[in-house]
Amino acid sequence: MFTGFNWQQMVSAFIVLFAVIDIIGSIPIIINLKEKGKDVNATKATVISFALLIGFFYAGDMMLKLF
Repeated sequence: MFTGFNWQQMVSAFIVLFAVIDIIGSIPIIINLKEKGKDVNATKATVISFALLIGFFYAGDMMLKLF
């Protein structure tokens, strides 16, 4: 299963996905929602974004092949 596993490709894909999801770039949106009185759980948002990152890391290539 891991024959020909390349760590450099894995790190590169992780960095690209981290940049796309970009929870740090969402901080102004979170602050704006809090100013409007809406409840925002930053921990929950971070966990969900990390789950998306991992999900697209493993299933992204398969999803692109569908298109």
